[in-house]
Amino acid sequence: MIKGNNVILRTIKGSDLKEMFNLSSRLSEKGAFYNLELPSEPLFRKDFKDTGFWQKNKGKMIITTAKGGEIVGELAFFKGMNNMAGYEIGFQLYSREHWNKGYMSESVRLFSAYLFALKPIQRLQALVFSQDVASHRVLEKCKYKQEGTLRKAILHYGNYTDVDVFSLLREDDPYLSEIL
Repeated sequence: MIKGNNVILRTIKGSDLKEMFNLSSRLSEKGAFYNLELPSEPLFRKDFKDTGFWQKNKGKMIITTAKGGEIVGELAFFKGMNNMAGYEIGFQLYSREHWNKGYMSESVRLFSAYLFALKPIQRLQALVFSQDVASHRVLEKCKYKQEGTLRKAILHYGNYTDVDVFSLLREDDPYLSEIL
């Protein structure tokens, strides 16, 4: 478990599955920039049974509030490209009521530092929709640098959309010492 001031990051327990599945299935709460694909409950449970949502090259953590322990979102890491010297990260808050409270900025900061402490990697990267100002702001607060734009890279709401590439290098992570 990784404790911040306002959030706690932790791996997922079996007792979290029902709530996590229900929260991640609410399209109306995901916002305009999140993946529209709904999870399959049998595959969701099978993945947890087989891996606990944590493996060598991919994993998920949930975000809970430090006060009260309410599940508010999730973070993930995975190999975006097989030969990349690091991982891609993704993040989401499950409900609009948790937006603009600083939960995600603190969570991405802690998660990034944790991955650098855990893995012998040189970089983390995130792909976000070019129009997603909130995610841009989160990554910038966490010292990620925008590297460029992948034009018309993702089909979203029936249109091909640009995504921006952000990265954080190990030597540029000012928060690594906070979790060591």
